[in-house]
Amino acid sequence: MGRTKKLCILGLVGMSSAFVSSGSARMLKDVNTQASSLPPAYKITAGCLPDKDNCVHKVGRLWFTVTNYGFFGNQGSPLGLLDCLTGERSSSAEFPGGSRVEYLFQGALWIGAVVGGDTLLSLGTDGWLFDSDRGELHADCEGVGDIIKRSKNPASPYYDPNAVSDMDFTAVMYDTLTDPAFVHTPDPNDGRPFKPLGLKIVQKSYSWSAGWGQDWVMLDYSIVNIGRRPLTSVYLGVFADPDVGHENAVNPAQDDLSGFKAWVPNETNPRCNDTINLAHVYDQDGDPSVGTYRNTSASAVTGIRVVRAPLPLSQIKTSFNWWTPNGNVTLDWGPQKAPGRKNLSGGLGQPEGDAMKYAQLSNEELDFPQVYSALNQSTVDYGFGNGWLPPLVGGGTDRSLDIANGFDTRYTVSFGPFSLSPLADDPSDTLRVTLGYIAGQGFHKDPDNYNALARAPEYFRDPVRLETYLNKLDFGPVATNARWVQRVFDNETIVETVFCGVTPPAAPDSVERRFGDGIPDFKGPLPPPVPQMQFETRLGEVLVRWFGKNTENVTDEFSDQKDFEGYRVWLSGDGTNFTNVGSFDKVDWKVWFLNTAKVAPGAPANTPGVWEPTSMPPLTWDEIQRLYAVKRVWFDNNGGRHVSGWDTCSNYIDPIGDTVIIGRPIDPNKFYAATGISFNSLPCPDLTYCNPCTDKTAIRVRFCNTCNNGNPLDTIFYFVPQDFNLGLSQARLYPSVTDPANDSAYWYQYKISGLFPSEPTYVAICPFDFGFLNASGRLDPLEVTPSSAKQAVFALPDEPTRAGEGHKISVFPNPYRIDNDYSHYENPQGITVGFEQELHRKLNFINLPARCVIRIYTLDGDLVEEIRHDKDPLASDAGYESWNLLSRNAQAITAGLYLYTVQSELGVWTEEGLKNTYVGKIVIIK
Repeated sequence: MGRTKKLCILGLVGMSSAFVSSGSARMLKDVNTQASSLPPAYKITAGCLPDKDNCVHKVGRLWFTVTNYGFFGNQGSPLGLLDCLTGERSSSAEFPGGSRVEYLFQGALWIGAVVGGDTLLSLGTDGWLFDSDRGELHADCEGVGDIIKRSKNPASPYYDPNAVSDMDFTAVMYDTLTDPAFVHTPDPNDGRPFKPLGLKIVQKSYSWSAGWGQDWVMLDYSIVNIGRRPLTSVYLGVFADPDVGHENAVNPAQDDLSGFKAWVPNETNPRCNDTINLAHVYDQDGDPSVGTYRNTSASAVTGIRVVRAPLPLSQIKTSFNWWTPNGNVTLDWGPQKAPGRKNLSGGLGQPEGDAMKYAQLSNEELDFPQVYSALNQSTVDYGFGNGWLPPLVGGGTDRSLDIANGFDTRYTVSFGPFSLSPLADDPSDTLRVTLGYIAGQGFHKDPDNYNALARAPEYFRDPVRLETYLNKLDFGPVATNARWVQRVFDNETIVETVFCGVTPPAAPDSVERRFGDGIPDFKGPLPPPVPQMQFETRLGEVLVRWFGKNTENVTDEFSDQKDFEGYRVWLSGDGTNFTNVGSFDKVDWKVWFLNTAKVAPGAPANTPGVWEPTSMPPLTWDEIQRLYAVKRVWFDNNGGRHVSGWDTCSNYIDPIGDTVIIGRPIDPNKFYAATGISFNSLPCPDLTYCNPCTDKTAIRVRFCNTCNNGNPLDTIFYFVPQDFNLGLSQARLYPSVTDPANDSAYWYQYKISGLFPSEPTYVAICPFDFGFLNASGRLDPLEVTPSSAKQAVFALPDEPTRAGEGHKISVFPNPYRIDNDYSHYENPQGITVGFEQELHRKLNFINLPARCVIRIYTLDGDLVEEIRHDKDPLASDAGYESWNLLSRNAQAITAGLYLYTVQSELGVWTEEGLKNTYVGKIVIIK
């Protein structure tokens, strides 16, 4: 352990040999239609550089960078690859977002094939010689090949009704560029020129803000052969170089461990298994601090699950290979089946050259967990088969221990073989691959787990201790997310009972499994849409109003229910860290019942039953009375009298007027828990009351004789409040209006006071639903994330108020001190490196006219900067502007006294009244 990470980056050569794409103007009109696009006709002429775009998925908790030149992640350079959406620092695979804990250095797609008897490979990066600027996948010319941004969130500036997720990024790449200014040619390993496969790759990545999708990003690839030769024995692989740890940690990559999790116990029946096939990497101990895990600890796990391949997953050959790289040749090693392959450096790990990379993609090996590296598995099977090369030894120390206890680990997960005909021969031939890059919180639970294993070197050769260490790692959260990736890719519509084993003496174990129909959906359950918002601002105060008619009446396409439950109001000073300042929800209850037809697993046969939630959505007070507290009396055409419903109370529905007569209503707040309830053949025999049980924790009801195939059915119910039951009326603008047909019933307002008028405030109204809960599964309530619904607002008087009350212009902070901390509003991303920090300084002007010109001068009268302020007079920021303390020549200004003027045809309030020009002073202290 403890080797310095090495990435060999070769500088660009021949920059004057730029290329031009003669077909670029016709390209990318429709990234989904292969036949309509032409490959770039790359030529060594000036005028066209390959487009390089980097965009960060940030709508969820996993902040993940994708590019249009073949790789994902930021290669440890957050300031080098700036987010295309914000221009701010990028996150490689930061989890949770804002923690600065990274789980990825870089990753890339690898594609290998046999072409005319030659083995070729095209890749974005290999983590060693092929850095991002010299990879083999490139977009079209600058501007033409930009990543396409779309969002299904109506509040997003990239809203598109055809979007798939809260943020879609689409990139189109080709492997046809051979100019040595941009591609390693000749190949540093093979010593031969780069030979393209002739591929067009459409990469679509999706991210969701809902709870089920916050911890993963989906990557979807479509690959076509735009060359002239058929590709055979095609293998597709995904490479990852994780590097797990806080960005300020020293050599965080040197203590990572890799593995492959094929299955986890089923959520409802642990004796059955769910296949997840998750290739993953994690920090050896999760980086605890003073014996506990903190927000700076790398206590999560990340990995890759493939959910779609060109053939059914059951029919393809899958490989998982991890290795430690050749920064130190003596530690260049990875598991291989005998006889194995040495690379060009003489090691057994880093795959160097096309031939070795292709052999790795196609070897069909599932490597054992890295922590088992010190065990000799050449002849002994420790659960992963035998026939592996022996551990790495020699050099005076047992080097296998250095690898087993954590190292700078990389891996590939790959599958094949496939064939790919030229587009001209078969326009429909496309290789489609979909995978999830998945994170899971709480992977490390015990801060001393790794220490117990590492107390003695020989413990790494004890399979019992190794198994104990692995068993204390919690795969539950990441497994749940892996299930969701599959579920969202192909919605589960088919329900089958699957038998998965036998419990003594002979009863078969089974589990109710849900399957998709094989047709990709790319759709998951969504929270209700964000309502329309309006702001009314005063000095230090914001009144936010929203209209929720569509929000409250939309039907979730996933559950086919109107599942709106309430709103939460969130507030932030930096747009990233939000505080909940208000919550309003419907008053309703989820109903649970005792299922006497079931016996809990492992319980005696005479156990009374199993508590289960009903399949109904939460019920209001009126709905509970109608469903459980009354009888329904009705007459058929022959005059026959019938009674249906629950036989619980002396209540009924008038068969003529449909009038509900309730003498004994059910109080759901009284029957809120199942504690102490027993159920035998006739519990609480008095059926004339709604609360016959003396412990008053549940209500017993009985079907009438005709409601259950002629058999009376007794059971017990209790009611659980859905959310806080605070009610919606307290936020309604017109609380007395409850008629759902009246639009006034959907207007709400909330006042926020005590705000700084010179700083932006970010407000988000986030609707949430009641989730999904029944006997076969659950989905926690979904809420729109504040970061995806936020709107910036300034607590300043509006234009008419400023003019009417004569508010004078002010500058904040004044004096501006370089040594003071203004990061909460001017630099929330915390950039502290060189000139990048200067770009984030902010001096604020308030109470400006909506349209004016600001000029800053030195005392000598030299113009430093001119700012043209032109805003909508009704906007909350109409009176606000900022200056980044840079001159018009983009130079950081020096300390001193500056003058500024504000000129406006509308007039500016000064000490002497309304004037055309206002003059003020600014002091800069450095």
